[in-house]
Amino acid sequence: MLVTNKNVVAVMGFVRSGRTQIAKHLAERLNMRFLDVDELMEQSSGIARHEIITRLGETGFLEAEARALREATNMSSVVISADGRSLHNLAIREILEKSCTTVFLTGDLETVFEHACQEATTHDLGGFDADERLARLLQIQSDGLAPHMQMVDVVARVDGPVPQVVSQIISALDRSD
Repeated sequence: MLVTNKNVVAVMGFVRSGRTQIAKHLAERLNMRFLDVDELMEQSSGIARHEIITRLGETGFLEAEARALREATNMSSVVISADGRSLHNLAIREILEKSCTTVFLTGDLETVFEHACQEATTHDLGGFDADERLARLLQIQSDGLAPHMQMVDVVARVDGPVPQVVSQIISALDRSD
């Protein structure tokens, strides 16, 4: 299985893609520990994720995220949950490529939009009405991730129940040997 080569699996996806639940379930199935990069950032900085962005700006946030990823990838037998937008940052891509088996969650826009509409307070979509949310999701999905997707080991669709998605990820990891 591809996981044994690097011993760390990074599950990435956009806000409300289900990455945390999927990463937790995957960790359980693989008998590995689960870590959330957002929680690591909050613990090390002592402030909430959205406050990191507010206080330190996007650059400071990405630096904090890179530190948390470095910390997580120095551990063994872990599945980490990380924001899919991290692929835009070269330093973060290098950490992921060197240290992790990477899984990127995707799905049809309707499914992702449904998930995003369930939580109006999410930092990417909060405060927008439904049409604005859809426009923002379209922007996020097309904001240049395509050039970075070649470094991803597994792309998984989130259109089904979590156990089904996790089984598909494990099958893909098995085929990636």
